[in-house]
Amino acid sequence: MSELAKGRIRSLETRRKISIAKMGQIPWNKGERGLQVAWNKGIKATDEARRKMSKACMGRVSPMKGKEHTEEAKQKLREANKGKIPWNKGKTGLQVAWNKGLKGVNGSGMNGKHHTEESKRKMSDSHKGYKCTEETKRNMSIAQKKRWVQKKGT
Repeated sequence: MSELAKGRIRSLETRRKISIAKMGQIPWNKGERGLQVAWNKGIKATDEARRKMSKACMGRVSPMKGKEHTEEAKQKLREANKGKIPWNKGKTGLQVAWNKGLKGVNGSGMNGKHHTEESKRKMSDSHKGYKCTEETKRNMSIAQKKRWVQKKGT
């Protein structure tokens, strides 16, 4: 995607045209499972490449580099933070990411489990009487057609 196109809000007509143009294309990761390994994993970078990467990572210098806050500024920060509870208050040991140890691509807690008949009935009852709008029906139809095209392509 070009730099000009990034962040641009497209009209519904344009989005529909792009959607139709992409119908039948097979995703780059079709049939792959789990995390994808980078194409260059294990390949050592040359010295020139390392220099270029180092230079690219050198951003602008922080405006506070080499300076200190004045006592007045420090006092303002203290007043602003007074009464706020620290995010790690009462926690002990090393803090780990919230999703560490979750299984599955999306971390679903239902992986390998099944709903009970009662919960299935409750879910069914909650959806009964729901009417889809014409636009929703059209979108579902397009999505289903895409699935059929992909299925035939494999």
